[in-house]
Amino acid sequence: MKKITDAFNLGDLGNTQLRGKKTIEAAMIIGGKRELNDDEVNILIEADNFRKSGVFKQANIIIDERVNEIFSVMGFVAEHSVKWKGIMEDENAKIEFIKVYAKGVAGLVQRDWFGKEK
Repeated sequence: MKKITDAFNLGDLGNTQLRGKKTIEAAMIIGGKRELNDDEVNILIEADNFRKSGVFKQANIIIDERVNEIFSVMGFVAEHSVKWKGIMEDENAKIEFIKVYAKGVAGLVQRDWFGKEK
């Protein structure tokens, strides 16, 4: 997987404090933009995590950690929910859920940072 901040020329910085700071700068450029591409979604997620923890992590790692927790809980729910059972059993449905989840997280970051209304 390519480094998600390559579009902002940050990929060569590795997972360093400097990359975290530059990712926050990139997030400020993105601001409250309405339509986000995948790179912008990821930058907002990374910037928010760095801002809160002081440690840079790539968005896919952040989302994987959160989604794994959700899926472990929702595995129990899937016993009673046809929709969740479908997501748990269908890899494409799971991938789509993760994309929608990441966009939702980015939207929450925008709302928190820039006062963007959904």
